[in-house]
Amino acid sequence: QYTNARAQSILRKANKEISMDNLSLNDDWSFAVAKALADFPAIVEKASEKFEPSIIAKYALDLSKKFNKYYANVRILDEDDQLNARLALVRATSIVLTEALRLLGVNAPKEM
Repeated sequence: QYTNARAQSILRKANKEISMDNLSLNDDWSFAVAKALADFPAIVEKASEKFEPSIIAKYALDLSKKFNKYYANVRILDEDDQLNARLALVRATSIVLTEALRLLGVNAPKEM
């Protein structure tokens, strides 16, 4: 929940429209987050097949850890040619965390 609230706070501070143009990032932290985001559909399928919601809970914790490392090591709101891509990654993280929490029956507040 806290990580989602953090992501929402970043998006509010940026106050920018995110476009789908130029979404390339070149740091290790963003790659780890993007890779985790790509795993979400398979995680949901696995949890469903095994009737094991803890798989989604563990995934959400792992994604949160990766995002928090990203946040600690990357200046997300710096005005440069990768700002849009960084904001898109933050937005995608928030969407996936919100959905993971929803599947677990947990509220995903936009601020704390």
